[in-house]
Amino acid sequence: MEELLIGFSGVILGAILTVARECWNDHRTKKKAQFLAIRVTTMLDRFVEGCVSVVSDDGEMYGRDEQGCLRVNSTTPVLNFGSLDVDWQSLPFDLMYEILNFPLGIEEANGMIASVGEHVASPPDYEEGFEERHFQYSNLGLQAYDLSKKIRERYGMPKNEFKYWSPIDFLEKNKKEIDEIRAKREERAAKFYQSA
Repeated sequence: MEELLIGFSGVILGAILTVARECWNDHRTKKKAQFLAIRVTTMLDRFVEGCVSVVSDDGEMYGRDEQGCLRVNSTTPVLNFGSLDVDWQSLPFDLMYEILNFPLGIEEANGMIASVGEHVASPPDYEEGFEERHFQYSNLGLQAYDLSKKIRERYGMPKNEFKYWSPIDFLEKNKKEIDEIRAKREERAAKFYQSA
């Protein structure tokens, strides 16, 4: 009977230790995910600020160049999650994918901007190039803000509140204005082709 009690005690102690180890591992994983969430949201917030700078750039900050052309004055923001020394596997799969896939959207947007700049925009004002740059970075800034918001909500972080001025309102307004300009342009083109 004593041997049975010792064996049973050993099984119970083993189960308790296993549960304790799993709780400790879950706690460590949660802490790693929270640390990663803080790092990623701060990077996304800086990226949104960079997008506002791009969208605010009308090419006239420093005047025209020697040929009388407008030129880009703001640097496009960079988002390099690869520079983070964090445990990405501490995040749920869907969130990890969304975060790590976001830079691909930036590459695609920059490709669109370059294509319009090379094939459509013309001197001296390069209107189409600036419009595409503003449109793409309005979209990217809004997407970065939404991703940051999702991460903050999932990990119980404080909301990103703006006291005096909302960059999100600015980006939304800019995107809406460009959408309206493009819709009118398409409408005029459709009427032109119908009358031809």
